[in-house]
This record gives sequence, C-alpha cells and structure tokens, in this order.
Amino acid sequence: MKKVILSVLSVIVTAIIVTGIALIIYRNWTHKHPPTLEMEEMPRILGENIIEGETNCGQVKVLIDKTKEIKLDAVGGKFIFDIDATNMEEGWHYLVFSVKRPFTRWTIQKECFIQIIPEQADVYVPSLWVEAGRIGNQTYNSDYRQGIIENYTPDSKYFDQEGFSEESETVKFDDNGIVLIKYGQEWEYNPVSVAQQALGHYNAFTESGDAREREKFVNICEWFLINQEADGSFPYPFSFMFKPGVEIPEGFVSGMAQGQILSVLARAWRLTGEQKYLECGQKSLEFMVASGEDDIFAGCGKTLEDMCQLNADMEKYSEYVVYEEYVFNPSTYVLNGDLFALIGLADWMMTAPEEFGREKAETAFENGVRGIEILLPYYDYYGYSSYDLFQYTGGVSAPFFNSKYAHKCHIYLLDALADISGSTIFRKYAEIFKEYSDDSFWKQTEVLYEK
Repeated sequence: MKKVILSVLSVIVTAIIVTGIALIIYRNWTHKHPPTLEMEEMPRILGENIIEGETNCGQVKVLIDKTKEIKLDAVGGKFIFDIDATNMEEGWHYLVFSVKRPFTRWTIQKECFIQIIPEQADVYVPSLWVEAGRIGNQTYNSDYRQGIIENYTPDSKYFDQEGFSEESETVKFDDNGIVLIKYGQEWEYNPVSVAQQALGHYNAFTESGDAREREKFVNICEWFLINQEADGSFPYPFSFMFKPGVEIPEGFVSGMAQGQILSVLARAWRLTGEQKYLECGQKSLEFMVASGEDDIFAGCGKTLEDMCQLNADMEKYSEYVVYEEYVFNPSTYVLNGDLFALIGLADWMMTAPEEFGREKAETAFENGVRGIEILLPYYDYYGYSSYDLFQYTGGVSAPFFNSKYAHKCHIYLLDALADISGSTIFRKYAEIFKEYSDDSFWKQTEVLYEK
C-alpha cells in the first residue's frame, strides 16, 4: 500500500514539476511572443460587410456596443468578422476586438466603429479617425450660426461671406480692384476668390445701403463678363496640389466657382436689370451642368461611379450626379464645394427668366440634391464632418478634418438647402453636424465608448 501511495505521490510531484517547468517555459515564450492584433488603420467602405485582421492567438473576441459578444477563430493567423447588419440599427456602433494569452496578463484590444446605412454601403472607421475628428478640432465653436440665414433667397445676404478688404502677404488687388491670390511665387486670379469678393461687397451693400459697396460689387461683376471662356467656363490658370502627390492640372474647372458666379450674376441682374448678366449666367450654367466624366475640362458634372464601384449595394446610385469643386479623376467629392454649387443653381432657378435657363437650373438642382443625399452619410465621422471623400475614391489619403471653415459651411449650407429643397436628409445631417459643434460631448474621448 505504501508503495502505491509513494508511486502516486511521485507521479503527482513529477507532474507538478513538469507543469511548473512548462509554465515557466510558456511564460518566457509569451514574454518574447506577446499577443498581436492587426487591423486596418484607414476608413473604408465595407464591400462585403466583413472586417479582417491578423493575430498570433487562436481566438478573437468581438464586443459590440458593450453588450453583445462574439468569438472568432483565427485560422492561419487570420480572422474574419462578418457583420450581420440586418440585426443592427441604423447609425454608429462601437466594436472592441481583443485577444488574450491564457494564464497571462497579456491582453491586446483595438477599437473601431461601423456606421450602418440602410440600402447603401456600410462604413468601417478605426477609432483613431473618430478621435482625430473630435479632439483634433476641439477649439471649434458654434460660430456657424453667423452663416445661418432664415428663408434664404437670392435677395438675401450671402451667408457669412465678407470678401477681401485688405491686402496681405497672399492677397492684393489689381488696378481695377479685383483680388489676386499668391500661389508660390505667382499672383493669380482665382474665380472663387473673385466671386467671394463680389459677394462680400453685396453683403455689405444689403446691410448698409452704402452706394460705394454697390459700385464695387457691380465693378467686379464686369470681370466675369470679360473673363468668361466661349464655352461658359472660368478655368483656373494654374495647377493646384489637392493632396500630397495629387495635383489638379492647370486649367481645371470648378462647380463651386461656376455656382458662386451664378449667385453673383443672379444678384447683379436683380440689382441692375441688365440682360448681359443673364447671358453670362446662362453660359456659366450650361458649362456647369455639362458632364466632366470623360473629359475633366468639359463640364462640372460628375457621377457617383467612383464611390458606387466600391460596393455592389451602391451600383443603383452610380448615375446620380454631383457638381464637383475640383473636377478630377478619381472624383474628390468635396462637400462644401458641391453645396455651394447647389446654392448657385438654386439662385439661378429662383431668378432667371425661362429663356435664360430657369428650367435647366431647376432640373440640375434636383439631380444634384439626389446625388449629395446619397453621399452625405460618408462625410459623417461621428464627431466631425470630412472635407471630401478622397480617402475612399483615391485610396491614398486620410480623412481631412483640418478645415473648421468647411465644417461650418456644411452646416449652414445644408440648413439653407434643406429649406429650399425640402430634403429631409439635408435637414438630418445639418442637425447632426450642429450637434457635433454645439455639444461638449464631441470633444470627449470617453463618450466615444458610451453606447
């Protein structure tokens, strides 16, 4: 009996020793080989509604909105999370992916967000970019209210445009008082800057009634009559670096420029009654609504094809149209530029007589509204609005959050366009973007994870 007991004890002791040695070896190995978890670092359209990653652990745990947990097996160091969007509400959802080494304190986790968009492509965004949108712009305040105009019409003030009143290192005026902007070592006429200069004087005139401001406004309007090309365009006489390594070529055209010029000319005609402004505006309209899809110098209309090709659910929207601030391939979809273009179309359809393009402007406006309605969810980064969508179409850049001016424009332009068009989607995103600016929550990282 003693021999049996001693034999059992010997086995137990041996097992303890072997287990202890194994644990020591395992702990030393895990110290040298901690768990890894690699996932995409850039936002993307979810083509097949899956999120993929790599790990040296056997299993990945996914926590959805801090309530639902799913376990995924990692096969060959790779794992796939297939999102069941049918069981998820519209809007933003917070996901935590985590891996752990058994019997150790080694745990790695990564957070991300997905936006569920009904009948369209859903979006994956690493938490880094949501945090960048919120925290990186925390000095932003609610001055977008300066641009809000109740019951906007072509007779009203043009948002918060102040134009150009003083010269600086990058701004000067020619002999006729027209603004020039310095790009590198060269002074150039920028059609948008000239339009904004004119609208600034128009705003000053409507507020003060000062005849000198009216005179300055009309004087700048003459510049557009002189500098319009035969095809109705106002091309840029220089190239423009849109993103690092992405240059818009010399002679590029802009829906924002054509649209703001329409806003100028509509006011000029209402103010003076001179037909020459209608003739110039009609030509500007014709060029603006022409397609720039095959030839980027031929018009400002671009389809949604560059976005829609990223997901089969989007194909039904691929022929919808927007009017690009920078007509380029691939499409950039700069939001404030497209919205300014729509305001120009609205001004023309509310101003021009039928023989000068009212119906064409109305049709183009309706088409443009439909296009931006489809794109709007993709500018939403759960705390800030992206300037453009080149992070999806170009595939080489991060979301651009550095323009507080653009976020402000998105709000007041959507607000006005919602009134003009009756679009509930425009109204929805105007209110979402206002909330990001008005509430302190959007500056706080901890709230990101409080679903």
